Amino acid sequence: MLSFSDLSYWEKRSFTENIDYVIIGSGIVGLSTAIELKQLHPESKIVILERGYLPTGASTKNAGFACFGSPSELLDDLKTTTPGNVKEIIQLRVQGLRRLLNRLGTADIDYQNCGSYDLFTEQEADAFTYCSSQIPFLNNLIEETTGLRDCYSVCKKGTIPGLPNIHGAIYNRHEGSIDTGKMMSSLVREAVKSGILLLNRIQVIDILSQENNVMIATEFGPLFAKKVALCTNGLTQSLYPDIELEPARAQVLVTSPIHNLQLNSTYHYDKGYFYFRTVDTNRILIGGARNYDFAGERTEKIENTNLILDKIQELLRQVIIPDQSFAIDYQWAGIMGIGKNKAPILKELEPNIYCAVRLGGMGVAMGSELGSRLANLLSFR
Repeated sequence: MLSFSDLSYWEKRSFTENIDYVIIGSGIVGLSTAIELKQLHPESKIVILERGYLPTGASTKNAGFACFGSPSELLDDLKTTTPGNVKEIIQLRVQGLRRLLNRLGTADIDYQNCGSYDLFTEQEADAFTYCSSQIPFLNNLIEETTGLRDCYSVCKKGTIPGLPNIHGAIYNRHEGSIDTGKMMSSLVREAVKSGILLLNRIQVIDILSQENNVMIATEFGPLFAKKVALCTNGLTQSLYPDIELEPARAQVLVTSPIHNLQLNSTYHYDKGYFYFRTVDTNRILIGGARNYDFAGERTEKIENTNLILDKIQELLRQVIIPDQSFAIDYQWAGIMGIGKNKAPILKELEPNIYCAVRLGGMGVAMGSELGSRLANLLSFR
């Protein structure tokens, strides 16, 4: 392909010169940042660079959960951090979901307010008892933080639709699901409609803060912008090796159609390490099992492994649909950004170079709010 230096006068003037903001990464955070920036600065020239023909990390590869925290996950978080920190994370997730729905509406992203279940098997009866005992505390924490009332309620065995053999569950009436593909398509349309330029298949090699601008080195030559926003989440270490995050692969599959499937919600299991839901009314989308190989899943390789896929299918066969046969029609992997701290990294890395990364597998929830905060950071510094 042509280098930037070989482009025509028209191409350079329209696409690669006199850029105000370069956004690296066209996932939910990158697109949200660009859209917010354009609203703040309508006359600015904003260019989004994406290394793939679709967003490469997780935005088009997640399970489509509009969630902010299952009880077992939140109680596990409270073992290692303060209630104040947990509240901040919950607030960011809920604000992000609200901003996403306000921007795109519910119909265009097929948002379903179907609730969610945190599931417990017979072997986890003690954990179910403990989590159930903490419901008043958790409901109060959620209401104080977000205004959402009576969030969690306890469901005993035999009362969970489609899962009669589960020992117990805790229901969250404020969570739901979206169509990830429709969400990303809607964000792209919003960005293009507002005049933002998207350039795909552009690999960024390096970023250099200079006296009056930022140089972005790519395989096609350098670009220059007044400010740069890094929205590459789990793939950020290739540009900033010392940043306090690490990649975490998430593997997902979708079954063949299953007769008489009665699952009508979204489901979390094993402190959120497994998650599943129905798609196309009769298929199960299920992912997770990273906790069976933390070291192996700490990678930027976008590929599936037999170890993780076997664990996912084991849960299907033993717990979710024990009496039904199925095949795997789709399987894929995405890359999240995680760290010891579940709070995202939102800051200036160098003069005129900023980032919003480390979303901890909660990009759908956090992405829109982080994009708004990053746009404000870019605007007023």
